[in-house]
Parts: sequence; structure tokens; C-alpha cells
Amino acid sequence: MVGLARVEAFLYTPDYPASVDLTVTDVQRASAGGLDVSIHNGGRPGTVTLIRCNTAGHELDLGLTALINPVQTQIIHLNALSARPGEGVMCTVSGVNEDGSPEANTSNNVALLVAH
Repeated sequence: MVGLARVEAFLYTPDYPASVDLTVTDVQRASAGGLDVSIHNGGRPGTVTLIRCNTAGHELDLGLTALINPVQTQIIHLNALSARPGEGVMCTVSGVNEDGSPEANTSNNVALLVAH
């Protein structure tokens, strides 16, 4: 008896929602210190490659390789940056699609959020 191979493929049509790839949806103070940045992927499978956050004159650039699937929200913990309650935090996220190309839309990736 011959086993069947499992084949998986993604088919993207022109109306596939690739225009809203990675979006910062929330920034919160982590209970263990630092900040937790929530990132939502509304587009194709891909990788978060950079998170840039600043608050009160402190800036942090964190290069990383965090895989993120469509419709997934992932929390990235930033140990080296903190904020006081009510202090504004601005974060930017960048990444690449599964083929290595830059995400389709970068204009939606900056969020000014208040740390809880």
C-alpha cells in the first residue's frame, strides 16, 4: 500500500487582505517589569523583524525573528523599556511576508498608546 503525501499550499487572490499586515494593537506595562507589545497580523504569514518603541526620551530598537500567522495576535515582551501609568508609548513594528518581501503596508504600524 502506498501512502499519500500531504500537500498544503496558500492561494492568494488580488483581494486577499495583505494591506493590513502587522499592526500594534496594545502596549501594556508587564507585571514583571518592561512592556508587552501586542502585534496583530491581518495579512499573509510572515515574520516580525523589528519593534521600535519610545517613551519619555528613551528609545528601544529590538531586532527579532518572530513568526506570526494570519489573524494571530502575538505579545512581544520588552525588558529594556518601561513606562509609568498614563505615560505615552509610541511603537512601530516592521516585518516581512513569508516570501521575504517587506510587508505590504507600513502606514498602519505606528500606535501611540497609554501604558496601563
